Amino acid sequence: MENIQNILAQTPETVSPATDTGFDLSYENLRRQTTFAEAIVCAQEQERIKIGHELHDNVNQLLTTAKLFIEMLKPVAANDIMIVNRAKEVLMAALTEIRNISQQMVIPQLKNDSLQHSMQMLLDDTEACGLFNIEFESDGFADSAIGEGKKITLYRILQEQIKNIIKHSKARRIKVLLKTEDKNIQLSIEDDGIGFDTSQKRNGIGLTNIYDRIRLYHGSVNLITAPGEGCLLTIQIPTG
Repeated sequence: MENIQNILAQTPETVSPATDTGFDLSYENLRRQTTFAEAIVCAQEQERIKIGHELHDNVNQLLTTAKLFIEMLKPVAANDIMIVNRAKEVLMAALTEIRNISQQMVIPQLKNDSLQHSMQMLLDDTEACGLFNIEFESDGFADSAIGEGKKITLYRILQEQIKNIIKHSKARRIKVLLKTEDKNIQLSIEDDGIGFDTSQKRNGIGLTNIYDRIRLYHGSVNLITAPGEGCLLTIQIPTG
């Protein structure tokens, strides 16, 4: 967390909308806030990548070693055999969960790859499980219009919402639209699942993460859903 703390310590001073000379500094104020948000997102991402690698390289290896030791046991009694087999199952479940978490924490290198391609890879992997029919449209998106921090934010939001759909929606079809419009980037994610009552679930961790990410860039979130009506999540963030 040191990088994030250092950035927070360097929070730019608030710039007043105008000086005594009458020169409007609102644009400069927005530019500084955007730069600050970019720095926070990038620092958070570095922390996530570090934790992801630690989980994969260290914790994963420790659990694998524990599994090998358990496999060396030669139980005879039926109850002991059951306990050893159960221990193996739990360890395998833990290994799988850590592998999944580490993969989610380490995202594609968006400096070297387009956001569209990275999103397409994520959606292709999701569709490969055979549970969803996914449509992705990004023809109206200008990748060069935004910096790395905003690309990370958009990718993470798609990742978070896809995870929500997989866990809760019982959907069969997913439609994702990414476009640039009126100096804004718009990402919409729609599914034909069971929907939910926003008054009861809006404060869930997944949606809270999405709202927090968008708030950094002074963007907007629009959520349209109801029980039995599917879900449409639309977010907008300024390009500048």
